[in-house]
Formats: sequence, structure tokens, C-alpha cells
Amino acid sequence: MLSKAIEILKEQVNINASENDWGYESVLLEQSELDGNLFPENYCHTLPKRVLVHSYIYQDAEAADYVAYFITNERNQHEYIRGLLKNGQLIWWNSIGNLNEND
Repeated sequence: MLSKAIEILKEQVNINASENDWGYESVLLEQSELDGNLFPENYCHTLPKRVLVHSYIYQDAEAADYVAYFITNERNQHEYIRGLLKNGQLIWWNSIGNLNEND
């Protein structure tokens, strides 16, 4: 997913970053624990009760923080949404797939 994060940063804000420029973490969360800044209002209710959130963090030369994130099912087999935050504010998001009844 790091390569996807690099592509999103380039496509959305025209910043070129290498793999070594990023920090990352993945966290398993309950739906109720999701940050409301990650997607439009009420989108959270379309996700399963537990999801895996992958966050890739980049800081530019002016100290702006960018976070490219991917929300998947807890087995990391189905991606639901991806997006980009700048200094904690949502600047882009995309819904990838529908809720799978097996999730």
C-alpha cells in the first residue's frame, strides 16, 4: 500500500516522495473509534463493525503533515475507502468497494 500512498500524494498535491520519506502504522479499530475526519459525515455507518486502518505519514519541507490512509476489512482482504489528510483535514477521499456481507 505504500506505493499507492506515494501515487495519491503525487496525483492529489503534486509532491514526489520516495519510500524512505514515509512513516506508517496499521491499527485494528471498532467502527465507533474511527476519526470522523477520514470520510464524509455518516459514511462510517456503511463500514463493518471492525476495520483495519493503514496510515502512511509524510511531512513536506514546510512541515505540513500528509496522511494517506486505507480502510480495509480486519483481514486486510477488502479495501473500502482511501483518502488523504493535510494537517488533519480531509482533502481527498475515494470509496473503493461496497460492504461485503462476509466482512
